[in-house]
Amino acid sequence: MVVGNKVEKQGKNFSHFLMQYSVYRMCRCYIGKFAMFLRKRLFSNETVDYSRTITAHERLELVVQLDNSLTELIRSIDGLETQQLYLKRKSNHWSIADCIEHVTLAELYFDVIRNTALEGTSSAEQQTIRRIKDSTIRTKMLSRIWRAKSPEVFQPTCRFKDVDEALEILKQERTKLRAYVETTQDDMRHLYWYHPLTGQIDLYQTLLLLSAHLERHVYQIKKIKRLHSIQAN
Repeated sequence: MVVGNKVEKQGKNFSHFLMQYSVYRMCRCYIGKFAMFLRKRLFSNETVDYSRTITAHERLELVVQLDNSLTELIRSIDGLETQQLYLKRKSNHWSIADCIEHVTLAELYFDVIRNTALEGTSSAEQQTIRRIKDSTIRTKMLSRIWRAKSPEVFQPTCRFKDVDEALEILKQERTKLRAYVETTQDDMRHLYWYHPLTGQIDLYQTLLLLSAHLERHVYQIKKIKRLHSIQAN
């Protein structure tokens, strides 16, 4: 009886071993197929259909964000008098006019970023670098925890005749960006550059960043208005 139980137990153990081995072989098979798929996608010399690198939904979502952030900026300064636009608490603080000059200069820089990305090479290694998620960009840009000094090229130094001129140029740039998003055949998801806030990002994410950057300074404008008790006429 004892021998019989032992044999039965050994039989069950062997059956269990065979089941585990079968699962192991199946997993190895699927992992191997997945690895071959990745190698083909990352290292293949086949032509990529660039028109499919961003979807129609992504284009629409980006256009909406660009439009909404510009609308919010225009609303934030609507009805303000000229002197209110230049008010400062301290000489090293920014005025509303400074904020508008700064965001306009930043938007004008997109062509430089795009050309830099186009001149670079999109290697398989770059494509596998873990990048910031699209959904995180706006949250991070609007966070007041993150602070950084604006690069010299974007520092407000009265490079425009007045706020109206800066705002008009900003509107023109947004119109150009809107058209770019709607019609571009650039491989936006595989053209990269490095931003100090986000690390390596692609061109699509760059435009998400520009939209959020404008929102960030809308909040700054609203703060300046509160500090100076500014009310629109």
